[in-house]
Amino acid sequence: MYSPTQIRYALHLVRDKSFFLAQDMSIRLVDVNKLSTLGYLPGGNKTYVDSLRKCLEYVRQDNPTQRLIMKWFQDNFGSQSENVNVSYVRTVKNLALTQEHRSKFSINQLGEQFLNSGDKSIVFRQLDRRFIGISDIVDILSKESLTLDRLCFLLKRKAGTKWETQKQCEIRVNWLQSLGYVVEDGSRYYLAAARDGTARKEQERQRRESKKHQEIKDLIVELGQANGYFTEKEFAVEGCRYDAAWKRLEYPLAPSHVFEIHERGSLDRALRKLKFAYMNGIGELFLIIDSKKKQKAEDLVETTLSEIKSIIKIRTPEDMKGWYEKSIAADEGAKTVGGYRGIMPRMRKKSRSTN
Repeated sequence: MYSPTQIRYALHLVRDKSFFLAQDMSIRLVDVNKLSTLGYLPGGNKTYVDSLRKCLEYVRQDNPTQRLIMKWFQDNFGSQSENVNVSYVRTVKNLALTQEHRSKFSINQLGEQFLNSGDKSIVFRQLDRRFIGISDIVDILSKESLTLDRLCFLLKRKAGTKWETQKQCEIRVNWLQSLGYVVEDGSRYYLAAARDGTARKEQERQRRESKKHQEIKDLIVELGQANGYFTEKEFAVEGCRYDAAWKRLEYPLAPSHVFEIHERGSLDRALRKLKFAYMNGIGELFLIIDSKKKQKAEDLVETTLSEIKSIIKIRTPEDMKGWYEKSIAADEGAKTVGGYRGIMPRMRKKSRSTN
């Protein structure tokens, strides 16, 4: 049963639309029993659990006061800031692996189990029980690997938080890294259990792609760079993956253009993928298709996908090569294409970027 205070708080949240997440016609309320703010521990982003274990061993041995725990953090990690040391103690307390009696701390039963067994899943369960967003990150990464920006964006939507920065997301990712649940590879984060399978699937996908398909994808990326865009291959929008995307700025998550290259399989599915991008606010849709199939694609858009017929651009590989050559010719001062993101390309007329 919820207490009257919890019920009143829930009603307050109901009146505040910012605490809701509307997605797929469903609405999710923030869990009022979990904490929104999670702290970090010293020693490095991937060593939070090791620092926690050392602190708990000290607590078990000495039954210290809060002031002595703060001094322990200062002596062992060199933190001279009282506020920072207070936050470290608060983080340990909020994990509920200790108990306080007459101003002294001791290890509780869960803390003993963790220290005796070394089972990191105990810490994970406590994080998940006490703080919002922990299991959400695992769920999000179970579907695909993501950049930190993208992961934080999806976490904020899924958890329904009001975080104004990525700090709380980053702290959660660091905790999960220190637990071994999440791994970082380059600029992307993976769920550790799924990483090997993800790598195998990616290798298999690349083997299935024709050489021509990969060449067109590379050309789209270079074309975007030549026109002053930030580009990505295999960009996912709400779990739906596209061959390439262009962004007007590097850090905003949503691209301005998405490209789907169709060689085989369902043409209707490829077009509906682009419609899905449009439904998620992307205004420039490109289908790249063989000239022999172009008319069929145009007819399909006209008869069944009229919502996007004024937005989608159906182009052949030859069209894209011609656009690429015109862009390069216009950039007489650009000595290389890859990575060129100067000021002049961004000043081109809109017609250049919507060829």
